[in-house]
Amino acid sequence: MEELRELVAKHRFTRNCFRTNTDVREENRVKDKNGRTWLAIGPYSNTVQGDHPIVECARKQVPCNAVCLNRRRADSPTLPMGPHRDSKNLEGGSYVMFWGCSENEGALVVEDGSRYVEQNKWHFCGDLSKKLHWVEVHSEGTRYSLVAFMAKPQKKTQKKTQ
Repeated sequence: MEELRELVAKHRFTRNCFRTNTDVREENRVKDKNGRTWLAIGPYSNTVQGDHPIVECARKQVPCNAVCLNRRRADSPTLPMGPHRDSKNLEGGSYVMFWGCSENEGALVVEDGSRYVEQNKWHFCGDLSKKLHWVEVHSEGTRYSLVAFMAKPQKKTQKKTQ
C-alpha cells in the first residue's frame, strides 16, 4: 500500500476538462469552435494504463489494467465528483481506494445505497459503468482516490522508421 501511495504522490496530475459527466454546473462549461463542450476548470483526474508503474503496483493487489487517479483539495474550486458513470470501465467491476481527507468524509456513494468511507483499503464497488456514483465533500486535507478497472487495451502505435 505504501509503495502505491508513493507512486501516486510522484504523479504529475493535470486538470481533465473532458470529464464533463462529473460537473454539470453551466457556469463551468465552455464550447470550442467545433461546438464541443468542455469544463472550464476540470478536476485533477488522470487515467494510466498498461505497464505504467501505478498500474503494475495496483495489479499486485486487485485485477486491473487501468487506474484512474483523482486528487482534490478541500478548498479546491472544483466540486467533488458529481453523479456519473465510468463509461470506460469494462465488465468485471471496479476497485476504489482513497485517502487523505478527514475520517468519515469524502465517501464514495453509489446509487444502490452503498457508501464507502474507510480509507486506505480497496473496496470492490461492482460495475461503475452501470451504477451512478459520486463523492461526498470533505472539509480538510487533500483526498486522493484510485479507481482500478479493466479497460479496452490501448492501441499500439507504430514507430516511424527513417
